[in-house]
Amino acid sequence: MEQRTSSTPLLVLKSNGGTASPEAIAPTLLGTLLSGLAGGVVGGAYFAAAAGEARSVTFDMGGTSTDIGLVHDGAVEQLHE
Repeated sequence: MEQRTSSTPLLVLKSNGGTASPEAIAPTLLGTLLSGLAGGVVGGAYFAAAAGEARSVTFDMGGTSTDIGLVHDGAVEQLHE
């Protein structure tokens, strides 16, 4: 792996909205699938809260998909199916 010169650690976005180091995520790369939706809704919840909104609809359009998420009472709701 290439050495980084920045003091900021490199983190990979996981599909649950969390992050992990490249070393930690490497054995479980499937945990990064659909990370765009997770990142879009978590980021949208952050900015909605900064604007004083407890409920919002997030819209995340990328190169291959468009995802919509819901934030209710400031929380991102998750379904585990």
